[in-house]
Amino acid sequence: MPRKKGQTQTLGKILAAAQELFVAKGFDGVSISEIARKADINQSLIYHYFESKENLWKEVKKRIGEKGKEAKEQAPSEGPKDLKEFLENSMRKRFRHMRESPEFIRMILWQLLEPKEALAGEERYTSTNWTSMIEKLQQEGSIRKDLEPRQITLAIRGLTIGALIHDPEHYLRTKKHADEYLELIVDMMEKLLSPR
Repeated sequence: MPRKKGQTQTLGKILAAAQELFVAKGFDGVSISEIARKADINQSLIYHYFESKENLWKEVKKRIGEKGKEAKEQAPSEGPKDLKEFLENSMRKRFRHMRESPEFIRMILWQLLEPKEALAGEERYTSTNWTSMIEKLQQEGSIRKDLEPRQITLAIRGLTIGALIHDPEHYLRTKKHADEYLELIVDMMEKLLSPR
């Protein structure tokens, strides 16, 4: 059922207020009443649309995560066909998106500080999904079998988001430097993961 104009405006106000506050203060640092005040609406409307603060968090994170993505990542059921495609989705697309979405990085960092399973949402590239994809590629011979899938996941995540978090001089903020770094880490991972 399509939303009426007033409903769409109210929903937009809730999401805009929640995004601003969640990005600045994290999940535990924000109350539903604070979001309602910021959105200039009645607090009960937030529960009408989202049922819980966790659901509102997930929707805000999902919207930030989808904004500006160059392409949708493959669903885990489809999975990548080989190592190159896996690295394209898990490193190249993800790195470029996060570099262009500092709010998304902040949401992820807050989520790590407030480890609530309910905040994770339905991410296609969660650790469990990555592990399944890696195991499948190992069975097919696209990735070395002597490496633990969890270690591969940690290495990829560390090289992508870690660089953006630990870049105090903003070296990676220029496209040239970011592209050079991205080529370096993808090349390293491809050499490391390729069957010998």
